[in-house]
Amino acid sequence: MFDKIDVDGGSREQAARKDCNEFGKLAQYSILAFSPCFPTPESRQAQTLERGASRSSTDVRHNDPDIPYYNPVMLARRLTTLDFLSKGRVRVGLGLGWNKDEVDATGADFSRRGAMADEFLQMLKAIWTTNPVKFHGKFYQVPESYIGPKPVQKPHPPIYMGAFVPRALKRLAKYADGWNPVAIPLDGMAQMFESIKQLAKEAGRDPSRMELVIRAHPEIADKPLSKERSLFSGTLDQIKEDIAGCRNIGAHEIHFDPTFMEGGQVLDRWLAVMEQMRKLVS
Repeated sequence: MFDKIDVDGGSREQAARKDCNEFGKLAQYSILAFSPCFPTPESRQAQTLERGASRSSTDVRHNDPDIPYYNPVMLARRLTTLDFLSKGRVRVGLGLGWNKDEVDATGADFSRRGAMADEFLQMLKAIWTTNPVKFHGKFYQVPESYIGPKPVQKPHPPIYMGAFVPRALKRLAKYADGWNPVAIPLDGMAQMFESIKQLAKEAGRDPSRMELVIRAHPEIADKPLSKERSLFSGTLDQIKEDIAGCRNIGAHEIHFDPTFMEGGQVLDRWLAVMEQMRKLVS
């Protein structure tokens, strides 16, 4: 992250460990809720996130839960609870899901998940911003109901989406507050983000408020990789070039996640890589 990766005061490693020990870095994924230091069984998902939200000082990210897996009323209430306990620091990442087997296991229709997402996002915002809430769609229904309290953030916690195809980009521009791409070359990312801002303008929204938050899965190599390498892979110098490229295309933030690299699920390795990324960003 360009503006939040630094840790003020004392040993950065000690601060990072303390943050982990206090659930300071939280993420909820579709199947598992965890921080880098605390893998958490799904049955304790809500309790872990809510306890961590109340004790941490960093943003609480709800990272890319796939819309077909969730009931919008229940998800809205969970996110409102997190926003309340974190004093307005929740940021919501949403996706549609790419694995048909997973979507089938939830009883949702894989082929209709895009249309479901359109309604889901409208209903989520309605729950967060209106009282009484009333919604009648093809997939989701809420009879006239009073649902409260509302989130601390107004009008609602910011929503980020990963989107790659034209219809999904249009949905993002209409309903979301930012784009969360991953594994897209910089030139393509820049073109797509400009398209998103134009689509937002056509939807009657302010394109300047649309944020670009890039998800980075670093892969550190000892020797330089070829020009065909993927973004954030290669030597530290090559990754530093990628970070500069992200700045040049107007990225607001880079979300580094070493979890998927070799050894990335071990806390010491995870912290060491994050410290390397911090130095590259500084």
